[in-house]
Amino acid sequence: VLAIADQTLREGIILEYKNEITDFIETNPYGRTVKWAAPMDISIRMVNMLLSYDILMQLDRKGCLDKKFQVSFENHIDKSLGFVMEHLEYLGRVSTNHYLSNIAGIIFAAAYLPESRWTNACLAFGVQELIEQTGGQFYEEGACFEGSTSYHRLSTEFVLYSTALIYGILKTGRRSALSQYDSS
Repeated sequence: VLAIADQTLREGIILEYKNEITDFIETNPYGRTVKWAAPMDISIRMVNMLLSYDILMQLDRKGCLDKKFQVSFENHIDKSLGFVMEHLEYLGRVSTNHYLSNIAGIIFAAAYLPESRWTNACLAFGVQELIEQTGGQFYEEGACFEGSTSYHRLSTEFVLYSTALIYGILKTGRRSALSQYDSS
């Protein structure tokens, strides 16, 4: 918020963001630290990293988030997506908020990464599962089946933010990833 409101702080905030993300990536190599233990945490982290990256890229007038950083960031998101896809927390037709977080992370990562057969398949899978899980995790009156106000809020956020992103995708060329999905 400060980076938007106060332009004099922008460059410092963007540089701090870059340094923190770079530090995280370098000190948490793929699959080797506790930060790779929980697919739910990885999924939530992907969404947060992507949203903050998107906002700060739009504000970065001085090129602080340079090509080298962008490549490293994209590579990290790609590895994170692969990890989540390999370690889905699926428990059956109606799963928990953990699986719902996995689906949100998949949708965000696949939407932000460059279009490819892999990312298109992940995107289509994510949308398909979001529809399935939303129908099973929420009762008709809107309450979450897990029965906790905190879980209800968390699950609702996963669904709302993912749905908003999907609606945005439908207005772009990535729409074909959903309409021409090849499940083979």
